[in-house]
Amino acid sequence: MVFPLKDRKATPPKVSSGTSPWRCARIPQIEESLTIKTLICPACGCSLVRLGISEDKAARYNYKGEERRFCCQKCVDLFATDPEKYLQRTSDVIVCPTCLGEKPLARAATLKHAGKEVHFCDCPSCMEVFQKDPDYYIKRLQGALPHEGVRGHDGGSIKPA
Repeated sequence: MVFPLKDRKATPPKVSSGTSPWRCARIPQIEESLTIKTLICPACGCSLVRLGISEDKAARYNYKGEERRFCCQKCVDLFATDPEKYLQRTSDVIVCPTCLGEKPLARAATLKHAGKEVHFCDCPSCMEVFQKDPDYYIKRLQGALPHEGVRGHDGGSIKPA
């Protein structure tokens, strides 16, 4: 399930802990229709897009009636030991749409685009590059475009240097 950027009221699944399998590129208290959604592993906080893991290939785990998506089975196993702890740890993580770097919301820079606030890693170059083709970067962040990932899951580079 991918939430479109259009200004319709797309609402992610409700979870009693106040979290969602989707993370916002925006402050959580703000209306959901103004957010850009991307998948973040609830155990380690990694962007599944950055890792090149599509929604259909992500490891899954059902918690409190909601299906969560993870970067790997080891993260599922870790999450299962104390779900609330991991949901709390990753609740304020944003993903820069340009470099796909994960950052705490408190360290993010914000740019308004098409009526939506988009959070960045605080690198001025990322904001400049984004403005050259925002639709591409938004679609990639949402997982709507294929992306092979910037690093292999073993932590090594996908492409040899």
